[in-house]
Amino acid sequence: MLIMAMQYYLSIDAGILRTKPASRSALYLFFFYIHVSGGLVGMLIGPFQFISSWRKKYPQLHRWLGTAYFAGIFSSGLAGLCIAPFAMGGAVSQTGFFILGLVWLYVTGMGLRSLLNGQFQAHGQWMIRSYALTFATIPQRTLLLFALFTPVPFLDLYRLSAWLPWILQLILAQWIINIQRHKQPKLDLAMS
Repeated sequence: MLIMAMQYYLSIDAGILRTKPASRSALYLFFFYIHVSGGLVGMLIGPFQFISSWRKKYPQLHRWLGTAYFAGIFSSGLAGLCIAPFAMGGAVSQTGFFILGLVWLYVTGMGLRSLLNGQFQAHGQWMIRSYALTFATIPQRTLLLFALFTPVPFLDLYRLSAWLPWILQLILAQWIINIQRHKQPKLDLAMS
């Protein structure tokens, strides 16, 4: 993703920007670069936040990286809401990306809220969902590659990519959370 994103920093005629009339607007580009930059921050930091030995050994680093993650996601999510109405593929794509932005902000906000309320288990679960949505850009971009190898029109794949990857990522996140719940030791109330 870092390599793919770098093309946007090198030229405003790179990748998807080349075909978007909105990319000629300074305001659109402002939100676009915030969206890409904040998402990259979240994508790069996220995996390290799930390493439990690091969290225990370096709690201050976990807090600092968590703050950077939240800042990246909230800025990227809000900027994403601003650029979603300009997505290619019409209302299907625009709605899919807009709802993704709302859900991404919501689950990340719930992760922050649960942390501030001292609900650490819930915090971890919300952050799994948040990172799953952050990571949805990878399967989204991968799905678009099918246009190079199949006769499926690019815009059809683009419309599908506005919905399918993030929905599947949320299902995967919930599956991981459910596995974690089953692995937790259960209290034997009969012995108390």
